[in-house]
Amino acid sequence: MTTVHSLSTDEASDLVDALIQREVSWVWSFNGTKRILQNGLTWKQKTLLLMLSEAGEVNEADLFSWLEHPGMPSFRKDMLKQLHKARFVEHDITARTIRLLPPGVAEAERLITAPKPGSAR
Repeated sequence: MTTVHSLSTDEASDLVDALIQREVSWVWSFNGTKRILQNGLTWKQKTLLLMLSEAGEVNEADLFSWLEHPGMPSFRKDMLKQLHKARFVEHDITARTIRLLPPGVAEAERLITAPKPGSAR
C-alpha cells in the first residue's frame, strides 16, 4: 500500500519532533517556565538539557529566561555561538531560534545517563 502525503520535509520533521518530546527528570516545568534541578552543570550543559526537553525550535528569549543567565550578549557569544559551532544546536540568528541537533541530543543524553561523581553506579 502506498501512502502519499503533502507535508514538506520541514513539516514532517516538526511533526516527528513533537511526537518525541522528551521528559527530562532534571528539568522542572510549569506554566511555560523551566528550571534545571541538577547542580554543578555548566551553562552549556544546562542549555542542552533544556533543549532536550523541548520539541523543535525554542525562542532564544525563552531559553535565556529559563537559564536565568546574567547577560544576553555573553549568552549569545559564549554559549549559543559555541554550541552552534560545535554542531550541538542550530542557532538561527535572524529568527532568534535554537534547535537541538543530533550531536546535541547525544551529548544531552550522555549527561543524564553518566554516573555522577560519588555515585555507586
